[in-house]
Amino acid sequence: MSEDGLTIYSHRYVPESSFGDYHMGSVKGIAKNTGKKTLSYVEIRAKFYDSRGNVVYNFMDNMNDLAPGETWNFDIMYMAEVEPATYKVSIGTVF
Repeated sequence: MSEDGLTIYSHRYVPESSFGDYHMGSVKGIAKNTGKKTLSYVEIRAKFYDSRGNVVYNFMDNMNDLAPGETWNFDIMYMAEVEPATYKVSIGTVF
């Protein structure tokens, strides 16, 4: 997935723990500035879905001043009452 010089190379959901009724985890991934200019602000978003396809949580991670060729290890937090069945990652704002 690539947009405006930002490319997402990989991502995966990592369950971390449960506290009472809440499940915690994160989407960890690798993105890179594949363009020719420094990106002042970049954002990667994740939507998390239950087994019925309902959105149960969404969140994002961001980075400032990602230079050409630099790699970013993003980490998008998850915390909700159900363990996610699936998730989708997208590139948000880039400039």
